[in-house]
Amino acid sequence: MSDEPTRNLTLEAKVDLILERLGTLETKQYDTRPIWEQVLQRLESIDREISRQDAKLDNFIEDVIEMKRQIRRTG
Repeated sequence: MSDEPTRNLTLEAKVDLILERLGTLETKQYDTRPIWEQVLQRLESIDREISRQDAKLDNFIEDVIEMKRQIRRTG
C-alpha cells in the first residue's frame, strides 16, 4: 500500500485517519463462533473415525498374530 494519500497530512490528521479506520474495523467485527463450532464438530467426527480405524487395525493385528501362531503349530 502506498503512503501517497497520507504524504501531505499533518501528524494529527494521520492519527485521526488511523482512528477513523480503526473505528471502521471495529464496527465490522465478525462472529466467527459458527465457523469454529463447525470446525470443532468436524474435528470430533475425524477423531471418532480415527478411533474406529484404530480399533479395526488392532483387530487386524491380533488376527495376523493368531494366524502366525496357528501356522507355527501346524508347520
